[in-house]
Amino acid sequence: MFKKIAAAAIIAVTTMTVGVATAKADANVWANTYTDYTYQGGLKGNPIEQFKKHNATVGVEGGLSTGFLDAYAFSEYNASLDTQFTKANGHMDVWKDVSIYGQWSDFNDGTDFNESQYTVGVGYTGLSGSGYALKPFVGANLTINQFEEVWRPMVGWNGFMVLPEGAMLTHWNESRVIDSKVTANGAVGLFQDVTKSMYVGAQYRYFYNDAGVKGFGDALMLRVGFHL
Repeated sequence: MFKKIAAAAIIAVTTMTVGVATAKADANVWANTYTDYTYQGGLKGNPIEQFKKHNATVGVEGGLSTGFLDAYAFSEYNASLDTQFTKANGHMDVWKDVSIYGQWSDFNDGTDFNESQYTVGVGYTGLSGSGYALKPFVGANLTINQFEEVWRPMVGWNGFMVLPEGAMLTHWNESRVIDSKVTANGAVGLFQDVTKSMYVGAQYRYFYNDAGVKGFGDALMLRVGFHL
């Protein structure tokens, strides 16, 4: 377990270090460490993990923002399922508020299954201001695992809104077309700073014909985190 946690931290820190090295000197850089408790029941529940209703996850995340680049990365280990998931994405403005969007993720379930996804596309970063942002993208997604290696169209967005008293509302969503079916994979979150270094949060996680779920599935995630 500790080796996987260390590996997750190394991957995330390395990703952020590379990003900082290539960004402007006035980059806004942040990082957190967190522990998640996930209840797979939700409104309908996640049928893939019906025997693991309660999961504990530890992770690290970080991001940077400059005048032309916005990037985010996280890596986490699910101690209940013995799985590890790492993801990084970012927008780089190339013409006014039009950006090149890139995304990479890797999932390992501790057995023989491993899946990597690569997405490249075009985004838009102009829907942002003081205390809010909504950054949509459209692109091509390459999924590689033991069963397939296939390109699919993908659309999605990342957004947040800063609320009073140190609170923040977040929402991300990704949709693909798999076997002629439109999918959805995302979460709505609410986070609250408790102190300058500690925060708590809750996320409503949902899936539709994605993440191994046929039809609709959901989960509730509770978080305790610390700003680094």
